[in-house]
Amino acid sequence: MMGIFTETLCEVPSLLFCLIHTNLNHEDVSMRQNNRHPLRAMAIMTAISSQLVGSVLIGVFAGRWLDRLADTEPLFLVIGLLLGLAVGIFAMLRTVRQFYEGD
Repeated sequence: MMGIFTETLCEVPSLLFCLIHTNLNHEDVSMRQNNRHPLRAMAIMTAISSQLVGSVLIGVFAGRWLDRLADTEPLFLVIGLLLGLAVGIFAMLRTVRQFYEGD
């Protein structure tokens, strides 16, 4: 008799976990279906990566070009790289804010 009682008590936490976990999964799925779409996530990742890569490349090549003109080899390259990173991060934040403005 005692064995049945202890087995039932041991199953209660796992049953509660299953109920809570199942409920959270249903809420999570419904939230994802309403607000999130896989193509939207792909679009934001593509926009972020292209903005970061593009701004860094423009900064590096502009810095190399200025270094050749002024004959100061690494100075403008480093400045262009840092400016490109700053512009890329700013564009990334603006894009993320724009994409998630409606949520």
